[in-house]
Amino acid sequence: MNSERAPSSKFLLPILLSVFLVLGILLGVLFSHPKWIGRSGPSIQSGYSEMEYLLQLIEENYVDSVDIEDLKSKAYQSFLTDLDPHSAYLPPVDNLALEEEMAGEFEGIGVQFEIVRDTVMVDAALPGGPSEKVGILAGDRIVDVDGKNIAGNGISSQDVVKNLRGKAGTAVKVGIQRPGTSKRLFFTIKRDKIPLNTIDAAYMLDAKTGFIKLSRFSETSSKEVNEAILALDQLGMSRLILDLRGNPGGLLSAAIEISDEFLADEQLIVYTQGLKRNREEYLSTEDGNFERKPLCILVDRYSASASEIVAGAVQDHDRGWIVGERTFGKGLVQEPMPLANGAALTLTVARYFTPSGRCIQRPYDQGTEAYYAETPPEEFKADTTPYFTDARRIVYGGGGILPDILVQDDAVNSPLFLELYATGNVQEIIFNLTQAFRSQWIKKYPTALVWIANEAAWRGMFQAEWLKQLSPSQRQAWNSYPKSQTLVLGRIQELMARNIWGMVGYYQVANRNDPYIKASFKVMK
Repeated sequence: MNSERAPSSKFLLPILLSVFLVLGILLGVLFSHPKWIGRSGPSIQSGYSEMEYLLQLIEENYVDSVDIEDLKSKAYQSFLTDLDPHSAYLPPVDNLALEEEMAGEFEGIGVQFEIVRDTVMVDAALPGGPSEKVGILAGDRIVDVDGKNIAGNGISSQDVVKNLRGKAGTAVKVGIQRPGTSKRLFFTIKRDKIPLNTIDAAYMLDAKTGFIKLSRFSETSSKEVNEAILALDQLGMSRLILDLRGNPGGLLSAAIEISDEFLADEQLIVYTQGLKRNREEYLSTEDGNFERKPLCILVDRYSASASEIVAGAVQDHDRGWIVGERTFGKGLVQEPMPLANGAALTLTVARYFTPSGRCIQRPYDQGTEAYYAETPPEEFKADTTPYFTDARRIVYGGGGILPDILVQDDAVNSPLFLELYATGNVQEIIFNLTQAFRSQWIKKYPTALVWIANEAAWRGMFQAEWLKQLSPSQRQAWNSYPKSQTLVLGRIQELMARNIWGMVGYYQVANRNDPYIKASFKVMK
């Protein structure tokens, strides 16, 4: 899911080394061809590096037009990739996006979107944002911006960002195609500062159990978590489930501050160390608001970096239970280093270690593609050195955090779910169903909890409409996996709840039968 700020990739994909190979060949031809022997070319200008000079030569002399900034980005990234998977060159637009995400704020129209079949589909208009105020709805297709068609022309997420984001106070006119409406709708939206909240949902699962879903770690995350804990305390919370599934991490400082909420005074949270960086320890303080009550941390294979710092600290101090899948395994610390023209280098300067002394970094000596491949937990080659928690339980490093309670989501991993999504238009079907049912459901059911409590009243009609939308190949897949149908329909209902009642509605529906939640309830009792 994207917002109209520049999409900051979860991970930068490997850049082909052929960029440097080509440049090397060009240099070889330039200075060794008989035509050039004994002939002196222009000298490198004072203050210019060889790389800058080479790019200048290409820009001024190459036979075709060249995007120098793009070439520079690929060239820099190609040799950074040889260092480790997380050192990266960020061109100005990506660096700005990262700064916005870490600051917890950006300027734009306030929508989350995805591109489906070459069309920009609105996942959500952010609550209180400019798009919600003018009436943009989940499922709307953005087909033109300021009179310029953006549908069906190979548009990328970055193109959408460039068209929609802008300074607060400026206006943009968008053309919307809404399913069920033949006429194209036009909205003039005044851009504004949009808070990027890192908590997707915080509510009571029952009379005793609080639930907080944290999507990433930014400058505002600690404050958000602190306020959520205090609010849930007022509702009678005596145990907490913190959901870090899918959380790729973020700021080290945020991970330390959030860990501090759960740990007693003067406990080691994490320490960092590198060849050029001395060991630096981070300890908890006496300020935590949830230091003694039962705690579960939910993680999966996409929980990384700062998520693993929190999970590792809680596990090593036997403060709570870690529930879910083995985490990603990112134990490297990057330091942002500003470059010219708004670009930046994020360079790995240290490793971090959990309180027991383990580094959970997964191996990356087989190349970037292998590094990011989804490896089944049983195939991980973890460090065989035993480390010990405060209670002398044995834990291991070298490949993520292994949970205390292992859980898998059968719905997401079912063959039926994977086969339906492989066809590529399930999202479109869900948006169509959203438009078909939204108005009548909002009138009848003020919240997602009321909606799901009355499932018997609408399930038959909903299922019939769902089946009607499937293609012949999808229907064949549906009939081939009868035991998975209930699981998959439940997943579709979760996404419908998100489109209609927002992220809180999504989790209220999703958590009813979530195996992670069930395992947490069992262990906390």
